[in-house]
Order: sequence, then C-alpha cells, then structure tokens
Amino acid sequence: MEMEATYLARERTHEMRRPTNSSQPRRLEAESFTDALSQVLAEAARRGVTLHQLTAEYMKSALELTGGRKGEAAKVLGIDRKTLYRNDPTRR
Repeated sequence: MEMEATYLARERTHEMRRPTNSSQPRRLEAESFTDALSQVLAEAARRGVTLHQLTAEYMKSALELTGGRKGEAAKVLGIDRKTLYRNDPTRR
C-alpha cells in the first residue's frame, strides 16, 4: 500500500518534470501543481496511506533533492533542522 502511494507520487512528479517537445522543461503553474498534489493525496487516503508515511516520503524526497544535506532539506521543507534530524526517515 505504501509503495503504491509512493509510486503514484513519484509518477506525478516525473510527469510534471517531463519535458515537452522543446528542450526546456515544462513549467507548472501553481494551480496545476496544487491540483496534481490534491489528486495524489486523495488517492493515498483512499489506499490507507498514513500521514506518517506521507511525511517520511516527503522528507526522503527533500533529502534526495539536496544530496542528503539535512540543513538544506530542512529549508526546503520549511522546518527546523533539528526537527528533520529527530524525524529523519533515512536513519531507521
């Protein structure tokens, strides 16, 4: 169940990053991103994915994006670095 939600979220993310016919990546409008995120979260809720699981996946994504730099990942997530250290999903 958790893996399915993770797969769906990653597929949506890749769809949003996928380039169009030109060599430039497609830019998403905030509204489109919000709609896509709402759909992914609704599907995750239908499949019984917990908030803890979603949070862990979000933190993992931020850590991947920043190359594992926790201070930078915390900035991306909008949380204190200490909070990320306490809840770091990669250290379990």
